Amino acid sequence: DEARGRLVAACLAKNIGVYAAHTNLDRAPAGVTAVLARELGLAGGVALGCQDAGGYLKLAVFVPVSHLEPVREALWAAGAGAVGAYDQCSFAVTGTGTFRPGPSTSPFLGQEGRLAEVAEARLETIVPFHRVAAVIEAMRRAHPYEEVAYDLYALQNDFARPGLGRLGSLPEAVPLAALARRVKSVVAADGVRYGGPQEMPVQKVAVAGGSGGSLWREARARGADVLVTGEVKYHEGQDMLAEGLAFVEAGHAATERVVLPALASFLKERCREKNWPVEVRLAGHQDEPFRYL
Repeated sequence: DEARGRLVAACLAKNIGVYAAHTNLDRAPAGVTAVLARELGLAGGVALGCQDAGGYLKLAVFVPVSHLEPVREALWAAGAGAVGAYDQCSFAVTGTGTFRPGPSTSPFLGQEGRLAEVAEARLETIVPFHRVAAVIEAMRRAHPYEEVAYDLYALQNDFARPGLGRLGSLPEAVPLAALARRVKSVVAADGVRYGGPQEMPVQKVAVAGGSGGSLWREARARGADVLVTGEVKYHEGQDMLAEGLAFVEAGHAATERVVLPALASFLKERCREKNWPVEVRLAGHQDEPFRYL
């Protein structure tokens, strides 16, 4: 019996599904922070505020050539095959597999007690630890064999990890006040606050949509001149200025809703690819909890 609960209940009563993307959208390769950096004209990109990626495994499974595509599609659908901003990643090579079905078996190919030679593909892909059980289950469902031959290998690769923030560079240094005005225009904020001398030249810019003030130490350690974010606490602002890091605070909602047009375009494109008759529209407004005099 709270405002958010009543809102969700009202949506359900109208047969409206609700999906709320929060920090997953912040961290997405084309999410809040990425769009904010792009709109500000930042080049390059170093992730800030990374989470533990959790590790990956390499899955290799042997599939009859006739069932290569169904098994590969099942693995992808279950969460395998994503590397950074790429998905549906796999490798396959064909060869000859041998096996002899034992007593009381029901082989998809071959006969009980006789050696079989079968044209098979070795299909490889990458699986995050937290999706291993789901991927193996999907593989078993799609695979025609009653005994599936597969291997799992631990990987030591240093994969890029998603982050809440990003550090990039402007083509050339600009005064801090000029950057603050550009931020205000890009995110369509009612107003912005900034800390640091107006004419301070800034070029290396850290960005984090929403409440990203806590990233300031990492941003400074990586050489940032200024942090652009939605919220900065009082003592965070003091500490940043004491360490020579300027900041621009443009509002929590303003620095996040910059992603909405890109998100709408993404959803429209996916619906077109799937031939789904779905209309994607942006809400006309979002109430801010603050007012400016």
